[in-house]
Amino acid sequence: MELLAVLDPDARDVYDNPQRPIQRVGRVFDQPDLYLIKRYRMPRHMLLELTLQVRDSMARSSRGRNISPDVQVACALRVLAEGNFQRPSGDTVDVSQPSVSRVLQRFCEAVLAAYPNVIHFPGTEQEIADTERQFRDKFGLPNVLGCVDGTHVNIKAPVVNEHLYVNRHQRHSINVQGVCDSNMLITNVVAKFPGASHDAFVFEQSALGRMLASSHGRLGYLLGDSGYPLRSWLIVPFDERHRERMTPDKQAFNKKHTQCRSVVERCFGILKARYRCLDQSGGVLQYAPVKACQMVVTCCILHNLCLLANLPEPDERPQPEGEPEPPQPEVDPNAGDADRAALLRQGSALRDRLVALVNGR
Repeated sequence: MELLAVLDPDARDVYDNPQRPIQRVGRVFDQPDLYLIKRYRMPRHMLLELTLQVRDSMARSSRGRNISPDVQVACALRVLAEGNFQRPSGDTVDVSQPSVSRVLQRFCEAVLAAYPNVIHFPGTEQEIADTERQFRDKFGLPNVLGCVDGTHVNIKAPVVNEHLYVNRHQRHSINVQGVCDSNMLITNVVAKFPGASHDAFVFEQSALGRMLASSHGRLGYLLGDSGYPLRSWLIVPFDERHRERMTPDKQAFNKKHTQCRSVVERCFGILKARYRCLDQSGGVLQYAPVKACQMVVTCCILHNLCLLANLPEPDERPQPEGEPEPPQPEVDPNAGDADRAALLRQGSALRDRLVALVNGR
């Protein structure tokens, strides 16, 4: 707070009183960067660039009055950042709650159209090599393409197929699949499956899951928790429920696996801390599933923009989500369906080679 006063003594009152209306509509981002980052999650130059990218889509009249693009961006970012569902946003820039709702939808659509490649899974040989090298240098595991996990974003009970959205915590949600690189950049996101869907089902049905399955591990592999099945393109830890049966080598591998895979958990933590609308502490998204999913992907794009700009991580962290998905059962790789048994044998063989590598053999 003292630092802000040094930067701009006149800004202290605005910073200390977030409900104070901003009178200079049209110049809503003319504030110190510390204030803007706290309120909108970005400094001034990024807010102006974002506004420039979406202004053509946002500059439309609403019920007979024009709302300037920067005010529309400010309204939308406040809702996403604070999870307060429109009340402070409308008050701050003198825009009605119904208008803010329409602005939020236009903003999400505009961001998705303006930044189609900010979320990008490595596809070229050079991109794959760079991603794998960064994981190897940081964590000592070769050929890692990313870390995958699921996280739930709570929504109001949908009108259609309500029961499909009730997750294992008995809340209505979207089960969001995310993949990130070693720097916590989101490289793939799937936000369309209802909360009752298992993480493994979401992965297998996703375009990325199908693409990696068709590669049979030739491109590399993802790291996932024990809620996913073991495959040559998806390496999971040994089942900790049987830790007493695990050799020291397997325990060492699980430790290394956890250290590496934790990057995606940190990624989700930063994402939800920066955009509280996605976190339990921000309440429940008061939108139908389609709009809620648009908001999720929009927040993921903005998260990447913030990381690429080297913005500091938020001070606060979201509430714990609860226990992860139940582990997939360890099965005999020689039993059951022949195709699945073959896939499991291939995954087990790769994991055994990684165990040997981690233990210096």
